[in-house]
Amino acid sequence: MLAIEFRLLTGRFHGTAWDHNVNEGVPEWPPSPWRILRALVAAAHRLPAPPARESLASLLLDRLGGPPTYGLPHASAAHTRHYMPQGKIGASRKVFDSFIVAEGREPAVVVSWPDAALEPHEAAVLDGILEHLTYLGRAETWVEARRLDALPDSSVVARPSGGDIATGRNTTRLLAPATAAEFDTWRQAMLDTEPALGRMLPRDRLDALLIETASIEKHRWSAPPGSRWFDYEFEAHAAVSQTHAPRPAVFSTWGLFHVSAPRGSVLPRVEDTVLVGDRVRRALMSISGDGTPGSSLQVFSGKDADGSPLQGHIHAMVLPFSDRQAAPRRGLPINRVMLWARNGFDESALAAMESLRILAGSPDHRVGPLRFELVASGEARDAPECPLLSSPGAHEWVSLTPFVPQRHAKRGRDSLSQQVARALVQMGHPEPVEVVQIDVAPGASPWHRFALQRPRGFGARSQYRGYGFRVRFAAPVRGPVVGGYGAHFGLGLFAPVDSPQPH
Repeated sequence: MLAIEFRLLTGRFHGTAWDHNVNEGVPEWPPSPWRILRALVAAAHRLPAPPARESLASLLLDRLGGPPTYGLPHASAAHTRHYMPQGKIGASRKVFDSFIVAEGREPAVVVSWPDAALEPHEAAVLDGILEHLTYLGRAETWVEARRLDALPDSSVVARPSGGDIATGRNTTRLLAPATAAEFDTWRQAMLDTEPALGRMLPRDRLDALLIETASIEKHRWSAPPGSRWFDYEFEAHAAVSQTHAPRPAVFSTWGLFHVSAPRGSVLPRVEDTVLVGDRVRRALMSISGDGTPGSSLQVFSGKDADGSPLQGHIHAMVLPFSDRQAAPRRGLPINRVMLWARNGFDESALAAMESLRILAGSPDHRVGPLRFELVASGEARDAPECPLLSSPGAHEWVSLTPFVPQRHAKRGRDSLSQQVARALVQMGHPEPVEVVQIDVAPGASPWHRFALQRPRGFGARSQYRGYGFRVRFAAPVRGPVVGGYGAHFGLGLFAPVDSPQPH
C-alpha cells in the first residue's frame, strides 16, 4: 500500500475539471490522478539531482498509474467573479475563479494506491519529489505533501465505481493515465490514419503527461493523449455541496444604482422619469450587444431572437426614483435607479449592469450626463436598500409617478380604476380590493408636469395624460408595484404607504 497526504494550507483547492471550460465554474474534486501525476513530474524537475527519465516513468506510471482511492474532508464549492476594466468605458473582461472550500484547519486529502509497493530507492525519490511539491492544481492551491506508511483512521470516501454505481451516492469522472497497452494502441491508430503526425504525437506516457493544453486544443483532441476516464463514487456523507450541480442561470432579480451628476451637470427631476428610464435601457442594450440588430440581451431589449416583443412583462423594468427631499425651485432629483426583472438577470446581464458607469446626455439636453454605480443586487423581491420592493410588504400603495391608461375609459366599464386593477394583475399582483383616484400624492409633483411619452419606441396609450391612485390589497404585497403605459420605464410606479416612501 502507498498513500500520499496533501495538506491544503489555505483550506482551498483551485482547479477546473478537465472536461469543462474555466467560465463554466465547475471545480475538479477530488484532484484527479492525471493532475496529481503532472504535479509530481513538475516537482521532480526541481530536485537538485532529477531522477533519470526511465526511473521517473516507472515510479509514476507503473507504481502510481492505477486509479487510487481518496480520503476527503467535508467540502463545498464556491466561486468569485470579477469584471476587469479594459481601458474604455463599458468594456470589461470577466475573470471567473471556482474552487473547493474544505472544512477544518489545514484539511488534508489522502490519496492511496492499495496495490502499490515501492523499493527503498523509489521511496527516497518520491519523498524528495513531495518535499519540493508546493502547489497542486493552480498556483493558488498551496499544499504540503508527504508519504504515509499507513492510512489514517478516517474511512475512504471516494473510490472507483467499477461500473457499478450504488444508488444514492454522488458520482464524478476523473482523468487518469491509460495503460501502456492502451497508449500504444491509440498511438498506432493515429499513425495509421495520418503518418505525418509522428513528430507531433507523444512518444510514451511520460511525454503525454508533459503535453501542454495549447497542443491539445491545437490538435482538437477531446482529452489529453494517454489518458482515460474513471467513474468515482462518493460515500453519502462525503457529498460535495453544489460541486457538480448545474449553475443557476439567474443570479439576481433586482439591481440598485446610485446616480450622481458630474461637475457642471445637475440631476434630472422625477418629472423626467420616463426619459431617464428610456436612456438607461438603451445604454444597457448597447453595452450587452455588438451594435447589430438583435444582439442585445433579451432582458433589456424586450424582444426575442426573431424581433417579436416578449410577452408577460418578463423583461427588465427601469425604475428611477428619489430618496431625497425636494430642493427649492428644483423639485425632487432622481438619484436612484432600480432594475427589476420577473425572471431575473443572468451573469451576462449583471456584467452589463456593472459596466454601466456613464450615461450621456439626451439630444434635447433635458437629461444631462450622469454617473451610475451598481451598489446592490439580490435574488429576492425584498431589499432593505430599496423601499420600492417593500419588505415584508404593504397593504396600501400610492402613486409616485402618473399612471397612463392604455385604453380610453368608458362609462360603466373599463374605467380608470378597472384599468389600474387589470394592469397590476398583469404584472403578477393580486387584484386590489380598492382603487381610489387622487389628485397628487403628498410631496409629489402634479401629474401634468411629468413627461408621459418615451422619446422613441411604441406602446399602447390612450391619451397624453396621467393620473394618480391609491390602491389597497387584501394582504400585504411586495413590490415593485407598477403598471400602465411606460411601466418598464418608471411610469405608473407606486410606493408603499405602510413604510417610509421614496419620492
